[in-house]
Amino acid sequence: MGCMDLINSVEKIDQEYLVDSLQELARIPTDVPMGLDTFIEPDDPKLVYYVQEVLRPKIESLQVSSVVDIPRNQLLLEIGDGDSRPSLLVMVYTPTQHHNLMVNPFSGAIADGSKWGFNEPCLFGQGVGQNKSHQAIMLSVLKWIKDYDVKLAGKLLFAVNNEGRSSHACSNALLGAINGRPDFGILMTRTGKAISLGNRGRVDVNVEIEGKSSHSSVPHMGIVLSKGLIVFWTC
Repeated sequence: MGCMDLINSVEKIDQEYLVDSLQELARIPTDVPMGLDTFIEPDDPKLVYYVQEVLRPKIESLQVSSVVDIPRNQLLLEIGDGDSRPSLLVMVYTPTQHHNLMVNPFSGAIADGSKWGFNEPCLFGQGVGQNKSHQAIMLSVLKWIKDYDVKLAGKLLFAVNNEGRSSHACSNALLGAINGRPDFGILMTRTGKAISLGNRGRVDVNVEIEGKSSHSSVPHMGIVLSKGLIVFWTC
C-alpha cells in the first residue's frame, strides 16, 4: 500500500465501531479515589478488571497481533514486519481523574453538545476526554489495520500504560519489555487535536506558608496568610 493509498484508507476508519467502543469504555469506572489521596496502584482491582476483562478481549478480538503481558498490569502489541528502521510507540493511559460532582459520570450518554460549544452530538462520561477516547481510537486503528490488511515495513507498538501514581515505574516496565528503543513515541492525551512536542509530565511542589495571629487592635503585628499565597503565585 502506497503512501497516498494509506492516507485515503485512514478516512475509512469504522466510525460506528469507534463510537460504540467509546461508549462501552465510558461506562466502566477507572477513576482514582476521591479526597487527598488520589493515587491508584496498577494492580488495583478496578484497573485489573478494566485492562484484563475489557481492553484485552476487545484487542484480542481484532486478531491483529498477539497481546504481550507487561509487569504492572500492562499490555503491549507489536505490529509490522520490522524490515525498515522506523519504529513508533503509541501509548495510552488507563487511570482517570475522579468524577467529583459530575452527574451520571458513567452513563456514556450521547447528547447535544451545543451547550459546551460543539454543534454536534457528543458522548459524555467521566474520563472520555482524558484518555478513554484515545483508547477507542487505538482500537479503531487496530480494526482499520485488520480490515484493510495494512502492511507496515517498520514497527508499530501500542502500549496500555497503567500509571496512576505519578511515577515512572509503569513506563519503565513497558520500555524495558520492548526489543530496542523506539525511534518515535506518541503519548495520546488531551491536546485539542494538536500535536505537541515535549514532556507531558508535571512537577509536584509542596509549599508551606505560615501566618501569624494578632489582636484586632494591633493587626500590623500579624502576618496575613493570603498575602503570602499571593506573593508565591505571582513570583
